Amino acid sequence: MNEIAALAKGSFDGASWLITARTGGVSKDQFAQTNFSLNVGEDSKLVQVNRSRLAAQIGKPITFAKAIHSKNLAWVDEKSSDEIAEVDGLITSSKNRAIATLSADCATVLIFALGVKIIATLHAGWKGMSDGILPKTIYELRAVGAREIKALIGPTICAECYAVSEDRYREVKTKVPAACFINKQNEFAIDVRAGLAWQLLNEKVSFDNVLICPFEDENAYSFRRDHKTGRMASVIWLNN
Repeated sequence: MNEIAALAKGSFDGASWLITARTGGVSKDQFAQTNFSLNVGEDSKLVQVNRSRLAAQIGKPITFAKAIHSKNLAWVDEKSSDEIAEVDGLITSSKNRAIATLSADCATVLIFALGVKIIATLHAGWKGMSDGILPKTIYELRAVGAREIKALIGPTICAECYAVSEDRYREVKTKVPAACFINKQNEFAIDVRAGLAWQLLNEKVSFDNVLICPFEDENAYSFRRDHKTGRMASVIWLNN
């Protein structure tokens, strides 16, 4: 059995994470090879093979978020299903289940609260970022006792590749001005990574980056580049 390839992988002190690349799965054609989404038009049986392969690789069942570009969050435990609908963030303190969000240009954010041993994974496009899914998650973690929190901003489309309308630019600028740029092509543009970084700095959360723009990297899925395409997974789990 092939191993699901990683765009990036690593660990916090007590949790591990992996962001999938496009090789090692069974997806075909424009979805090749490691699509993890059941909602992009691919044969669901192939997606389930990819999901099962990834779960076997990390040694835990995985709960996936079915994102809707919201700031909705759900807490996961060992009895949770393999997919939770209409949420863009998952949080858990269970060592018996991993959690994952999917993306293909939008950012993902992986979070670990050290003392309380709680993890989270977020899907954050321009809307989730500007609506505040990241600060909301930090608030939830602190409400249950988290003091030291670390984060990782995953692959996300860069401002040079993410031109937007003037209306969208101005909408985001009212909420997250740090995400708004005029790019080198003199276009209105959104830098989701910069916006999320600004929010983390405001929350006094230390963070790192996976500096990959999916639009520019053929090993990543990009909706803006390819339109009909798959989704990569950003998965995090607590170590036993």
